[in-house]
Amino acid sequence: MPARYDYTARAYRVSCTRCGDSRLVDSIDRDALIVGTTDAATDWIAWHSGHGRFVTRCRSCERIVRASRPRAPRNSSRVPGTFRALGVGRRFGVELELIFPSHVGRGTIDNALSAAGLNGWRCKSDSSLRGNGWEVVSPVLAGEDGLEQIRTACRVVRDLGASVNRSCGMHVHHEIRDLTVNGVKQVFRNWRANQPLIDGLVAESRRGRQTYCGTIRDDEAMQVERARDLQSIGRFYRFYSNLNLGAYGRYGTLEIRQHQGTLNAEKIVSWLRFGQAVIDSAAERGTATLVDATPFTRMRDLLTSLGEHLDETAKTFLLGRTVEFGAVTV
Repeated sequence: MPARYDYTARAYRVSCTRCGDSRLVDSIDRDALIVGTTDAATDWIAWHSGHGRFVTRCRSCERIVRASRPRAPRNSSRVPGTFRALGVGRRFGVELELIFPSHVGRGTIDNALSAAGLNGWRCKSDSSLRGNGWEVVSPVLAGEDGLEQIRTACRVVRDLGASVNRSCGMHVHHEIRDLTVNGVKQVFRNWRANQPLIDGLVAESRRGRQTYCGTIRDDEAMQVERARDLQSIGRFYRFYSNLNLGAYGRYGTLEIRQHQGTLNAEKIVSWLRFGQAVIDSAAERGTATLVDATPFTRMRDLLTSLGEHLDETAKTFLLGRTVEFGAVTV
């Protein structure tokens, strides 16, 4: 265990999970992820949360780990408190629900994806789709290379004659292992508070309470609010709502399920950037303490509130979608 209470010394003994060195510390606040240390320990101890567990490192090991992490280019902005560049710094994955001509099967789709150099992409069956429906699933993606793979995949399936109907959706998994439990709660609070505006970014068929996605139910929101740590979130059942934490225990992801099916890569990329911005904004504001979620009345104000987490290209595209659907105030 990284930390245990030493009754003889009447203090916590914290061990480095990398080299095994240990020291006594005065106190541990697990909710805020803070180690209250003695002066002698201050120089070496670090406290982290990742992969659903608490991790401690001595300063020496911490320097080694930090040096091995990828850093954003010098001329790029960074998400506060992380090493990720703004825009699409989190790892992600997409699931595209599509309808294919009757003669196109799984083998044909998988072969076409492979031939286009999309290693790890595959298709699987989905009984919720009407027609010859298949779900095209990406591997774990990251950065601009990941976005380019999405664009290539859209071209491949279009060449195979793919289309979408009202039964199709598009799901995006965002890695959220860097969030604390309060950060996860803040994502849900912000999304629920602005659900009417977010509905204005998607087709009418993806608004309200649908069978497999829709407005977050009160019982789901309460389950998130009651979570005391990341381990309990990892035990959540699947949410058939706009935000699903059912995959967190296995993959460390939050799944955003609301968007309708599409073959338009720029729609996918802009929606993906929006999801990442909502998560990064909540992580910045709600990592240590929860704050009240602000409900906005205009789409422009909601997108502006995400600040540098959402780039101008995505903001412009999403505002255009709002005008196109005409469901909310721009």
